[in-house]
Amino acid sequence: MAEALAGIAGAAPRRQIVRATAPLSRRPGRCAFRPMRLTDPDGRGVAGVAFLSPSFSQRIALLAGADGLALIPAEADRLSPGDLLEFLPF
Repeated sequence: MAEALAGIAGAAPRRQIVRATAPLSRRPGRCAFRPMRLTDPDGRGVAGVAFLSPSFSQRIALLAGADGLALIPAEADRLSPGDLLEFLPF
């Protein structure tokens, strides 16, 4: 809204693909946005993300230490290190 009032064209969120660095188990059924911290890129230049612990989407205090939010798909019941995720940086 502020960008539109300033005459700035609508900018899309800067999404990027990242790799999970740790396993995660969860109950499937709905999408979740989890706060994450970026880690060093792998040999292909893809950044890794580390879950902030305890990592639950409703723990808003974790946002202070996060670099952005990772989208966990609704059908995922577990993530393994190396799995690709969509990441929305702050």
